[in-house]
Amino acid sequence: MRPPGQPYSDVAGHDHSRPYKTPAERAYYELKSRILTCQLAIGSRVQEKPLSGEIGVTPDLLRDACRRLIRERLIHEDGPQLYSVAPFTVADIRELTEMGRTIESRAAALAAERVRPYEIARLLILAELTYQPGDRRTYLRYLLYNTAFHRQLAHAARNTRLEATIASVLDQIQRPLYLGLDVGLDPVDATAEHLDLVDAVRHKRSAMAARLMWDHITASEKRMIEAYGDNGFA
Repeated sequence: MRPPGQPYSDVAGHDHSRPYKTPAERAYYELKSRILTCQLAIGSRVQEKPLSGEIGVTPDLLRDACRRLIRERLIHEDGPQLYSVAPFTVADIRELTEMGRTIESRAAALAAERVRPYEIARLLILAELTYQPGDRRTYLRYLLYNTAFHRQLAHAARNTRLEATIASVLDQIQRPLYLGLDVGLDPVDATAEHLDLVDAVRHKRSAMAARLMWDHITASEKRMIEAYGDNGFA
């Protein structure tokens, strides 16, 4: 059994309790992880030969991964077999948080009605966000736990389509979150908001859970936009 207090997946969504099933899977998840954690900077060219060598796959498999990530709006096609990391703007943050507020507040309300006891214990552990500004080695834990918290809450709603849509939004919002950590997003506020959400879900207060999630994403939007401007991307 996996430890109850640790995220099951890495930042790109790969289950890190098992190895990659195929080289194609390795190409996809490794490339996606480098984009989400800003190892590949926004707007940078995807250099096929050196990058495929670093990941340990063929250039053809890397191109296949690029085409898959185009559909996820993480890669931009600049021409035949020319790819770059998709741009990301404040308008994108606003669109994603607008969508997130709508669907995650509904998921939180459903979770309050359908959550199972063992999920409450897991949510309480995942709710705590910590990192050290300027030390990028600590950023991954913040991203992993934040994503795992929101995915766990979505899973507790017991609606697989809603859960999949939320997972997609969470993927796309990782980059501004990561950049925000550079300028010091306050993990104390986010942790407190998470814990308030867990309390509402545990006590079956669906309307309160929906409102708290709406307010949490609104506060997160403000924090990310301020951080994005401080990083010179606004």
